[in-house]
Amino acid sequence: SLAMLLTMAEVSAQTDTITFSAALTACTDWPFALRLVSSIVSHAVEIDTIAHNAAVNACTGSHLWTVALKVFGMWRFRRDAVTYGSLISAFENSCVWEKSLALIFHAAGIGVSRDKMSCCMAISACRQTGEWTAASQILVKMAREQIERETTSYNAAVCACEHAGEWKTALGYLQTMLTAKFETDTYTYNASLSACEKGKAWTVAMHLLEVMTRCGVFRNTITYSSAISALEKCEAWAKALD
Repeated sequence: SLAMLLTMAEVSAQTDTITFSAALTACTDWPFALRLVSSIVSHAVEIDTIAHNAAVNACTGSHLWTVALKVFGMWRFRRDAVTYGSLISAFENSCVWEKSLALIFHAAGIGVSRDKMSCCMAISACRQTGEWTAASQILVKMAREQIERETTSYNAAVCACEHAGEWKTALGYLQTMLTAKFETDTYTYNASLSACEKGKAWTVAMHLLEVMTRCGVFRNTITYSSAISALEKCEAWAKALD
């Protein structure tokens, strides 16, 4: 699509909105997407929201959030949930949690609806840097706006708590998941156990192991390593031998 479009430009063929929009939609490689965007600007061609979203989405690879943000701001027409979701995805891949959180609230301020996927990606950006308070804010906003919360969003929030050693909040999320009958898996419990380990809450870690057994949740090497590490940090070595 890109090669054909560039050839059309060189021979002064018609390069209109439909041509550029089709090329951008087909483009998945960000350097090509930027070349297309440059051609669009130089030809003063108007593109639609779908093409704009495709251009932002092509720049969502790791460490490309600055490029995605630049493309995001190039046109002034109404952006939709897909536009914001694509940019949040770029922030997630680069662990830029502050911008993910700001974008979630900005979208709310201008009346753009958010879906559970974009919110989960924003929580995931918080997860990788241990920003559990930011993750909590997003979960609260999802509840307030009746955006569906599920295992993925809570797992990401629990993982954010794990990185920060915020074991009480992690257990609160786990309890919410159990009460709401969301699926909990090895990942959920391992992240909760790791939070207990970092927070030196070895008695809680032992209780979680019992809950996993009672609920039939598979326990792996990471499960036992986190539990043993929790005992070690609290010098409860005798329990580790049981």
